[in-house]
Amino acid sequence: MPTSTVNPKINKFVPEKHQEQMLASIEERKNDAERYRKEKEPDMAKMLMADAKDLKAILALCKKGKWKEACNAAYAMDTAVRECIPESLWNLMHTQAEMWRSF
Repeated sequence: MPTSTVNPKINKFVPEKHQEQMLASIEERKNDAERYRKEKEPDMAKMLMADAKDLKAILALCKKGKWKEACNAAYAMDTAVRECIPESLWNLMHTQAEMWRSF
């Protein structure tokens, strides 16, 4: 579970629930990376840390209301990493990206 709490007043685009779920996914990738590092599998650890960084970038785009960019960035990632994005955030990303596409 993430150690920081997201203040919903700071971000009007992404509800706290979605942020917390995504932060938990990011934290899980970091924890897995640390486990692989300890098991002396540096390539896996490096890949998982890169995944965590990519997931943080997706969340940052969402928090800025850059829905289309967030969707495009997510689709450019490996399937295994995309599956770490909580379904609730995926749904929000797609709904918002489609809404803005119509303008």
